[in-house]
Amino acid sequence: MKQISKQPVLWHCETASQRKSIPVLFVHGMWGWHWYWSNFINVFASSGYECYAIDVQGHGTAWKSPIQGNVSLGKYVEEIKSAINIISEKDRPPILIGHSMGGLLVQKAVESIGISGIVLIASAVPKGITVIPTFRTALIFLKYSIPALFNRAIMPDEKEVKYMVFHNVKDEELRWALERYVPESGRAFWQLITSSVSVDNSKVNCPVLVVGGGKDRVINPRASKNLAKKYNTELLVFNDNSHWLIREDGWQKICKEILEWIEQNGKSLQQ
Repeated sequence: MKQISKQPVLWHCETASQRKSIPVLFVHGMWGWHWYWSNFINVFASSGYECYAIDVQGHGTAWKSPIQGNVSLGKYVEEIKSAINIISEKDRPPILIGHSMGGLLVQKAVESIGISGIVLIASAVPKGITVIPTFRTALIFLKYSIPALFNRAIMPDEKEVKYMVFHNVKDEELRWALERYVPESGRAFWQLITSSVSVDNSKVNCPVLVVGGGKDRVINPRASKNLAKKYNTELLVFNDNSHWLIREDGWQKICKEILEWIEQNGKSLQQ
């Protein structure tokens, strides 16, 4: 991918085939950056979509310094809105695909800016929707909440993140991912686990798809179901997948079904 903007950090991958009319912006989750979208981006680009990916503040090699612990989710949202404006001026309003924290950022961003559609994958939820993670995940979150309360950056323990996120992947994928993980803002982490960010669904005026994993230990299927209910929209649950469903075994099927949803909703997405 080619970096096309420094503020926000925005990457672009040109389509490898006949171009579709709607560009796509991928938004990463906590501790990540654009690298973990590589599989999806390759498929989308080969299917005709201009692909973009953002690295929010302090995430990824393009940033000269790591994240500070006091950065809020609101800061990330503003960066995403800036990225949307860049893409819209160059092309047209994109479809946004967000994973985990990225899903919540996408929901908040589109309250106040026009886009073509959103796909929420294992998405963090806004205020008003309860998430009941596994007991061990809750204990891990409790442990991390202490530095978060002091606005310190948080880097996950390998065993703990393997339990929460990577329990359904092969060892080589685990190693590959952990080598690329970066610290997360404690303030942003606290906002996530307390579901303190509200989203007015009446202002989300675009098609919405919610995707969840049946084995997710962070965002349980019931939370994904309630998120789909909030937007009165379709829910796809992949029972054999977990929170890392964008890269674990079966990701190709998930990617294919998302592409099919985009194609099936093409008329409304292009309005």
